[in-house]
Amino acid sequence: MSVDVDVGEFDHNPDVAAPYVDVETSGIPALVVLDPSGRTRTATKDGQFSNARSMPASAVDAFLKKWA
Repeated sequence: MSVDVDVGEFDHNPDVAAPYVDVETSGIPALVVLDPSGRTRTATKDGQFSNARSMPASAVDAFLKKWA
């Protein structure tokens, strides 16, 4: 399951994203993988997905499969 959170230009919904990722250091978009209890297993850092619009879907899929 995935949940999209609109953080705008770091000015929308900061309270929703904050428990999981610091969008100012992770960049936008940020990906966070949670365990079944809601704890963060991993989160993107340092703009890892900042070029997501031009990334092949396989790159995002590979990141997620590492944590599935």
